[in-house]
Amino acid sequence: MNEQKQLNLKIDDNLSKGVHATDVLITTSEKDVCLSFYVLLGQGEGVVTARVFLPQITALQMAELIQKQVGPFKQLLDEIVKKMPPQKEGGTSANR
Repeated sequence: MNEQKQLNLKIDDNLSKGVHATDVLITTSEKDVCLSFYVLLGQGEGVVTARVFLPQITALQMAELIQKQVGPFKQLLDEIVKKMPPQKEGGTSANR
């Protein structure tokens, strides 16, 4: 059984404000995973706002946690989209 342990984290004021991103580019190597968060500016242009390197095992654990946390929202979103009328050509919904 997993025993819960307390973790005290400190964060400076600038870092606590976070950064904004509209997307993430994920690249992998033999030893780690790189998450490059960026804001898309236009056709084929963007600015990286943060970059995080993680061990592969941590990235796998994070993927499972994201699926668990975001899964219910995806189900809700899928139900909402099913009830919407079909989009006309040139609509703004991405990849639907």
